[in-house]
Amino acid sequence: MIANLRDRLVARIREHGPLRFGEFVDAALYDPHSGFFSRGGGAGRRGDFLTGPEVGPLFGAVIARALRFCA
Repeated sequence: MIANLRDRLVARIREHGPLRFGEFVDAALYDPHSGFFSRGGGAGRRGDFLTGPEVGPLFGAVIARALRFCA
């Protein structure tokens, strides 16, 4: 088995032809050995990134302000 995800994807492309975008994203995110979510980082304050609602009330205030100026 090829250890590195990049090399496995290259081998898969050589054997079966081009990957669809969704197949690439699935491998990048969910591959059991090298996918983003297999590393355990994930989202949240102690993870790799924050989502808007996790920022707190500031997120709502910014959205409300943006919507007020769009109307």
